[in-house]
Amino acid sequence: MNPNTRLTLISSTCTLLAYTMINLTTYHEFRRELTKHDNEIYEAKIDIRTLEHERYKSK
Repeated sequence: MNPNTRLTLISSTCTLLAYTMINLTTYHEFRRELTKHDNEIYEAKIDIRTLEHERYKSK
């Protein structure tokens, strides 16, 4: 194999791996943020139900 071809192949492979790692990291950060927001929404719904229950009991 030609040394220039080998160097190009290695360089391309490294670049592809780097882009893959960046995309995976970005995806996991996005999922973490989404999960955090989902948890906040869930907690807010529980708070609303608790307040509604207390209001119903006080009637």
